[in-house]
Amino acid sequence: MVVLVQKEVAEKICGIAGKSLITIETQLFGKPEIVGIVPANSFHPAPKVDSAILKIEVYKKPLIPESQMKDFIRAVKFGFTQKRKKLGNSLAAGLHIKPAEMREILLEAGIDPDLRAEHLGIEEWKRLAKVLTKVEK
Repeated sequence: MVVLVQKEVAEKICGIAGKSLITIETQLFGKPEIVGIVPANSFHPAPKVDSAILKIEVYKKPLIPESQMKDFIRAVKFGFTQKRKKLGNSLAAGLHIKPAEMREILLEAGIDPDLRAEHLGIEEWKRLAKVLTKVEK
């Protein structure tokens, strides 16, 4: 898939400008890459921002099993909902899990509960979803 988007959006999707909900969700389904920059003066009238050509190599299957998809999406969503809070606190509130229990879940997934969502990569979110799927069953 190839799309033309605002440069800052492409950087966010690729994780260049820090990780966000859109970064993690995109990386779940494909590998994003900026393949070119289109300066604002290439358009008439010129917008106030540059654009980027974003190529996403879509995977045949998402990086996590279907059985963990719900937990993955929920965890990522609630993790990024309250950016200023530590991950353990924001997930506990969003997932309605006691903070002490959420701390144990994060530790079992090999994640420091005191980190913020933006510090986690796709691999950490995958591990968290796996543990959450086990806990909820």
